[in-house]
Amino acid sequence: LPEGLEFLGENAFSNTSLESINLPTTLKHIGQNAFFGCDHLTYLNIPDNIKILNNHICCNCVSLEYISFPRNLVVIDDNAFTNCHALKGPISFPDTLQEIRKHAFSGCKQIEDVILPKNILLGLNAFNNCTNLKELELPEGVILSPYAFANCTSLSKVTFPESLSTIPHCCFLNAGVETV
Repeated sequence: LPEGLEFLGENAFSNTSLESINLPTTLKHIGQNAFFGCDHLTYLNIPDNIKILNNHICCNCVSLEYISFPRNLVVIDDNAFTNCHALKGPISFPDTLQEIRKHAFSGCKQIEDVILPKNILLGLNAFNNCTNLKELELPEGVILSPYAFANCTSLSKVTFPESLSTIPHCCFLNAGVETV
């Protein structure tokens, strides 16, 4: 895509055979469903001007292995990366990230490691069914929602911060937690 492009609309490349894309550094907005169902997309480098990754941006991109998150990212919206089965990691988020909304990484079965920033809000089912996630260190100021790590069957060790005041219902339901 050309440098100078600032806006990529909803469903722009949804359900296409797109294998790779170079997003320009000038891009300021990526619409919801922009890459929904792009079965062959393996890598996505998101420019630093992007602050919100909208709903379903890469949902069902089953071959997506790697995402480079923008340095100024604030929100990952609902279902943004749901069912990205090949997404591996470690997944490291920028310190600016404040919220990972519901189902954002649900069903990302290959994620083994997640590095979360301080003061993050994790929405309902944020990492539900990430069956290869093995260990988790929750940061200071984290706010958990129900089912955030439910069905993470390989998750054997969780480290909790001193600042944690609430573990909501079903947060680790059917997870493989052995050590806390």
